[in-house]
Formats: sequence, structure tokens, C-alpha cells
Amino acid sequence: MNFRLHRFFTTLLFITFCFSPAAASPDWEKVRLSVTPGVGTEEFELGAPPPKEWPAKLGAPDQIYPFDGTGESFRRLIWGTQKKGRLHKGLSLLVMGEGEESTIVDIELKRIRAGVDDENLFLGLPAENISKRSDLVQKDGRETYLLPGLTIETEGGQMIGLLVHSPSSTRWRFQRWRVTPGYGAGPIKIDEPVDESIFASIGKPHQRDNQLMLWEADDSAQTLKVTMEPRTGNVTRVRGIGLPWRTPNGATLGDSEQRFLKKHPDAKSMVGREIDETIYKLPGMRATFEKGKLTTFDVYPASR
Repeated sequence: MNFRLHRFFTTLLFITFCFSPAAASPDWEKVRLSVTPGVGTEEFELGAPPPKEWPAKLGAPDQIYPFDGTGESFRRLIWGTQKKGRLHKGLSLLVMGEGEESTIVDIELKRIRAGVDDENLFLGLPAENISKRSDLVQKDGRETYLLPGLTIETEGGQMIGLLVHSPSSTRWRFQRWRVTPGYGAGPIKIDEPVDESIFASIGKPHQRDNQLMLWEADDSAQTLKVTMEPRTGNVTRVRGIGLPWRTPNGATLGDSEQRFLKKHPDAKSMVGREIDETIYKLPGMRATFEKGKLTTFDVYPASR
């Protein structure tokens, strides 16, 4: 389809929805939505087209915004209200493509009655309770939290928003790998090349060359860094910052120095490079503590 014809149909779709008789706006006091991270809601699913018939409790979208010139026929479908170009209250879908070939890219919910399946989390929950309600959730910046396939937005000390998206870009942050000093972390082994099959489970590196593979959160609070010998490709070091890894003795992210030493009494203390930083060393591993809490694992050959 050429550009003019494509633009005609996109505009026609926009006019049809904007000026056709529409159902009344949803009564958000009665609408209750359940969210499955990385999947969607009862009516809307990531990777699937919008339903042929709109859910009775929502009716037709209040607004549809096509993004002309993207080359991918993106549009935003909105039930609810916006402020300063962002969803303020309601539900919205980012959709790519047209007709039966269209797919839902992400789903956003704000300030309505909605909860997260199996996590005991819901909009309106005090932000201070988010980490208490879920063992898996991670802090992501000052006002957001993350689950695989879900970003949780807070404001004024409360959960106000949920964004359902693909978990592929963040899976690496939630791997509860075993850290074995001198041997490796999870499927990444010292003195062996990285088996690229792991990319299917944790996502591809954000940076990569013949000496480095790097996965890093936007705020750098979580990082997976794999260093390699450039000629052989064999792993020489694995570093995990802010990741829920665990040693064979049970030491894990967030442990105090005292708790770590109960599990690894042979660890030797070293002065860290930063203020409030302490390092405990075992043959083939360094555990870094910031303000008395375990934050980082470094694994390398035991001979070093």
C-alpha cells in the first residue's frame, strides 16, 4: 500500500472512531481490571490484535491517536483522560499495524481499580508496601518498580499506574542464579565461552564486543557484566550488581555483613574503594557491601 493510500485509511479510521456515536465513558468506580505481567488483561493481550468487539464495560475508545510517518502504523487507543499528552486516568493501548495484522505493543492503566495477578498489588496501594507485598519486585529509579513484563508507577506515595510490556528486555534482572566462587554464575561459566542459548531466557546484551557483554538498567542500579578473553571468547569474569543471585551457602543480595560471615566464615575483609564500601573475598569471588548490605558479586578464576 503506498503512503497516500495508507494515510487515507489511517485518517478514515481516526474520523470513524472520533465522530461516530460512542458508548458512554466507562464508570471507573465499577470497572475492575486484572493484569498479568508480560501478558495483558482479560480483554487485551500483548502480541494479539484488539478485539473485534470492544468490551461492554469499556465501550469504544474515547480517543484514538495515529502516529503518522512512523512507517509502522502505530496508534494509541485511549479510554479515559489525558494531561500534558500522557494518560491521567483510564486505560490505553499502543497498537502497531492494521486490521487482523495489528498487534498490541503495550497496555497502560492509571488511577483506576486494577490489580496484579498473584502479586497482591493494586493501584492505590501505599508505595512503601510494594516491596513488602512481592518478593520479586525491584525498585527502578525514584518512583517506579519493576516486575518481568510490568512497570509500576508511583506518585505521592501511592501506586498510580501499571504498564504491561514484553519481559524480554528485563528478564536478566530477575534470574536467581547460583554464584559459585571460581566457577561461574548460573549458566555462565568461567574459562568457557558464553552459550548464546541463554539470550532466549535473559534477552540480548545491551552492549557487546569480543571482550564484553553488558546488560544494564537505565539507572545502573542493576548490571550484569561478562568479561571475555578476546582470542578464545572464554569468560574471565562475571559481575552482577543488584541482582538476586545466591551462593551455595545461601548468601544473597541485601544480606548484612554479619549474615554473610555466618554463611562464609572464611571470607577475608578488604577496604573498598568508595565511602561506606566493604569487600569480603573468597577464592574466586568478591562480595561488595555498600552501607552494610550486599550489593555486588564478582566471580573469577580461583587462582587469582
